[in-house]
Amino acid sequence: MKPSDFFIDIVDFFSILLPGALVTYVVRALFYRNLFGEGRLLPVPQNEMQGWIVFLLVSFIVGHLLFAIGAVILDKYLYDKFLRRLVTKNFDLAYHAATAIRDECLASDLWIGRLVSENYLRADDAKKIYAQKKREVINTFKWGQYYLAVKDPESVVASKRFEASSKFFRSLVVAVPIISGVLIYRRHFVSAAAVLLLALLCLYRYAELRYKSTQVTYEAVISHEHLTKRPDHPAPVLPLDTRLRFTASPESIVHYQQRIDSLKSGLQTSIEYLSIPANETWEVVNSTASQSLFCLAGKCTLKHRTSEGIEETTVISPNALVPIPKSSSFQIINNQDESLLLLTVR
Repeated sequence: MKPSDFFIDIVDFFSILLPGALVTYVVRALFYRNLFGEGRLLPVPQNEMQGWIVFLLVSFIVGHLLFAIGAVILDKYLYDKFLRRLVTKNFDLAYHAATAIRDECLASDLWIGRLVSENYLRADDAKKIYAQKKREVINTFKWGQYYLAVKDPESVVASKRFEASSKFFRSLVVAVPIISGVLIYRRHFVSAAAVLLLALLCLYRYAELRYKSTQVTYEAVISHEHLTKRPDHPAPVLPLDTRLRFTASPESIVHYQQRIDSLKSGLQTSIEYLSIPANETWEVVNSTASQSLFCLAGKCTLKHRTSEGIEETTVISPNALVPIPKSSSFQIINNQDESLLLLTVR
């Protein structure tokens, strides 16, 4: 274990123990006599060492409870939905750039399609995932930390330091209102108000430190990727097909059944119907099989890249038939105000 790793563990440990000890110390007078003593739940500690052991154990348990409450309420609801907007700088460009790098290494749509093809994920579940605006196997921040831990472990230290400090203030935000409640119970109203003001300051500091921990990670990922990427050794292009997002319902194709039957006549291949909403894009990278696209309704733009690297742009209208060779990459861009209905043959 390196000294930096030990330091990070200690800071993370105290983000649990210190807030827990603070709350335990303040509220102990309310519960001590009800819990410890003859005929009570627990015997009175016999010496100072036993007293410290009990105090540290209770502090550790209370600290974990504060930690868990803060993780659910502050991280999931307050920070992600409100606080992050207060501390975000430079239009969050570092996050978007790091996310683009992550998607090059770990494309969520690619993995969803692969899990479906290997029967680890049901097609119905995949459609629900595709319906979500934000789809990710691992969020950008956690992926960035894992990436740096492998590529450049020293870069993780600064991110972990900010993250551990933010967790400390996150637990304080939960602990301080409890302390204020005890002061109100004892009729120390001025002190209670001052403590609540401290909670607001802790809340802002938590948001600031949490944002810094993510920014340091994103900036390190971007810098490392830029400095180490070798253009003469491009990454292999992995297959990608987002067609599951656009599976057409039976109701949407019923008006075109006669035309579909005539097209299907004599075919022994796989046929699918896709309904692509307005301003959506169906993307395929390095297709695993040749296919033909027939437009039943709507108009779209086809951007096609062959295996030889030749790029072509075509406007597709109803009744158009477009063959797509194997190993091609293409995008079907529906830039119209109505849905696009396609029949695909593979």
